[in-house]
Amino acid sequence: MKVPAIIKENQKTLIVAFKLIVFSLLVYNIYQKLAEKGFNEALENFKKEFNVSYLWYLIPVFILMFINWGLEAWKWWIATKYIEDISYWQAYKAIFIGTAINQILPIGAGEVAGRSLMHSAGKKWKAAAMTYFSQMPQKTITMLIGVGFLVYVLNQNWLEGQFMYWLIWIGLIDSIIWYIPFFHAKTIIPWIRKISFLEKVAVYLQEIEDFKTSDKWKIYAISAMRWGVFTLQYVIVSYIFFNDINFYYYFSLCAVNFLLQSVIPSAGFLDLGIRGNLAFMAFAPLMENQMGILSVSYLIWIINLLIPSAIGYFFLLRMKQV
Repeated sequence: MKVPAIIKENQKTLIVAFKLIVFSLLVYNIYQKLAEKGFNEALENFKKEFNVSYLWYLIPVFILMFINWGLEAWKWWIATKYIEDISYWQAYKAIFIGTAINQILPIGAGEVAGRSLMHSAGKKWKAAAMTYFSQMPQKTITMLIGVGFLVYVLNQNWLEGQFMYWLIWIGLIDSIIWYIPFFHAKTIIPWIRKISFLEKVAVYLQEIEDFKTSDKWKIYAISAMRWGVFTLQYVIVSYIFFNDINFYYYFSLCAVNFLLQSVIPSAGFLDLGIRGNLAFMAFAPLMENQMGILSVSYLIWIINLLIPSAIGYFFLLRMKQV
């Protein structure tokens, strides 16, 4: 795709303007979240519950944050090498940049835009397509594990309600929807080429057709490891606010919580409030400590999204080309 001359002539100015816009929107959206009544209440609850000994809980959770995003970078690195040979460190930085931009764009668009910045001009759209493609296994894994735990939780009578039974079918259908295009891209993409208004889109899907089955299974395995990491983070943080909780009981409810988050998409700038409401549904048996549930969601958001967003913006600032 040819770049207009006016953009080439003002490239540096446009890059600075882009970074300032991202910064302004990022700060504004984070401020809006921090100004919420729920956050202030959760902060007061955290101050009340926290003592120095709980640092032993937060330190491993903080370390796991880097492992969590490192696994995500590993998945994307495997996928994006089909388009352009970049280093793992470049992929790792791209993940953080995508996390930052995702705070200001809806339904994962920021992740796609941010990661694509790491590629050369002619490869950005292909990188965007590959980003969506490489995210499919994580959705499938989260839903299938979540459905399995939901069946167990319902059997134990820990949760109830007709919606939870519907959620089993929603999760299964949704996981199939993500599974089929990932493993049958070679069959689906030729059909896309036959549709006139999608013919140009198919140009950016060529590398997806070349994806090796062995690499697909690698991404599935890494997705399962990543699910384990962020679930462990959630459980560890919960011990700050639920001291006497059973590990397996809470682990099961966490799986249901992530299932809910997967089947109900949200905009990055609204994500925190939605996460809190979904947590109330998943952790309904613990609603007597409603503030504890909300505090866990806010603390996980700070560690897994707010801090990585700040790191991502730092990496974005250091980029000379976007």
